[in-house]
Amino acid sequence: MRWILLVATVVLGASCSKSDSASAPTEEPQEAIASSIGARWVVVQPAKDASMLSAPCVARADAHATGEVSSAFRVQVKLVHVQVGDVVQEGQAIVDVTAPEIVSAAATYLGLASRLKVHRQRLDALGELRKEGMVRSAAVFEQQALVAEISAGMREAAAVLKLAQLSPKDAGRIAQSTRLTLKAPVAGVVASIAAHPGEVLDGSMTFAEIIGPARARIEVSSPGALAPGESLTMVTSEGQRYDLHPKPISTVVEADTGTHQTWFELKDSTVVLSDGLRCSVQFSVSEDVWEIPVGAVATAPEGPMVWRRRGAEVKRISVQIFSGSGASILVRGDIAAGDFVSADGTAGGPRTP
Repeated sequence: MRWILLVATVVLGASCSKSDSASAPTEEPQEAIASSIGARWVVVQPAKDASMLSAPCVARADAHATGEVSSAFRVQVKLVHVQVGDVVQEGQAIVDVTAPEIVSAAATYLGLASRLKVHRQRLDALGELRKEGMVRSAAVFEQQALVAEISAGMREAAAVLKLAQLSPKDAGRIAQSTRLTLKAPVAGVVASIAAHPGEVLDGSMTFAEIIGPARARIEVSSPGALAPGESLTMVTSEGQRYDLHPKPISTVVEADTGTHQTWFELKDSTVVLSDGLRCSVQFSVSEDVWEIPVGAVATAPEGPMVWRRRGAEVKRISVQIFSGSGASILVRGDIAAGDFVSADGTAGGPRTP
């Protein structure tokens, strides 16, 4: 009987030893530990969300395409020659005004011109008399000083006329009619008029704005950086399409909102557009850019990161993020077709479901 109990004890001890050995903890690799944390996996896919493959844009025409009709002086409007929507040519009359300061400068110039002629004749006569010893040198010098003073006054009056885009030759006409015709600085369409007959306007006012077509750059607004693409097309509200160079000219990030402003050139340099033309840009992204959930991206000291699952391997990788829309975002990194990412990048690590 004692022998039977001894055998049972040995068998039981061996069984317990085997069970304890099987349940003894073993050190798991870091990736296995990460994969033990719960998360939902989402397969990466090529960018296909239309809202992420388009962005609003506006045409920014050459500065010479837009012009304003204004005056540096206080004026009273006498006659408006055009209406909003009129097509005008460069140099065409837009508005007639009366500017007391300009009329005064024109009259001053004419008066000084007459005086200067007389005093120059007298200076010549004094010069001849001085040669004969009939007048003192001081009289000649005094006349020279007077001629110089009158010439300075004429230059001052001429400068006022030039500020009004007039020449001294216009002085007689301005002094006689007391009217000044303001002309279109560029060819285009009259977009606005802020002048009415009889109205007195300060020099800081714009009487009319003219917008004309010209070579333009396309300004694209996006909440984040635009993903690199192979094609870029501008589409106007009327359905006209123009190809753009995929490589941007420059990009500026607004400090307050983080909005990206990016400028592109039209491929066809002969195309002319109106300044301020609203449009949208449609583009295709390169093959190494992928669409993933916004929540998959986590912030780390070294930059944006995602948890990627490739087969049985789970790894945290760095990514470059681009503009997104809604719940999706475009990224580029060590990602390939068939990979999965954790939908919640802040979970610390994913688990295979």
